[in-house]
Amino acid sequence: MRPVPATPVRSLGHDGVSRTNGLLEYDESVDAAYLTVSDDEWAHQERLDDARGINYAADGSVIGIELLSPRRKGVVLDGLPFAADVARVLRSVGSFIAAAETAGCRLLFSEDLTDGRTYGSVTVQNPFWK
Repeated sequence: MRPVPATPVRSLGHDGVSRTNGLLEYDESVDAAYLTVSDDEWAHQERLDDARGINYAADGSVIGIELLSPRRKGVVLDGLPFAADVARVLRSVGSFIAAAETAGCRLLFSEDLTDGRTYGSVTVQNPFWK
């Protein structure tokens, strides 16, 4: 998977300390997204349903959220940890693309979206990649 938006996500760790280090990755070839919440080591996963899984560290803190078929089926936020943050991250990607498309832009420079990816009529180019 390659990162799509590196939009920060605020979360609370097991110690109650707020962290901001989320990263949403999307793999178009399999229509799967993963939101990294923490860099802690993976211990286990709990499936909420066929389309959603939550990854946990050994201490029980959430380290990631797996979303299957988000493009085709959408994302059910009910029951997801940090649901408001997940919704905000997903909306922010759509907002940037929609604004560029409405303005008639064909090329969008971004270091946060996948280089070379086309969204509708807008193609993303990372100005820092050669």
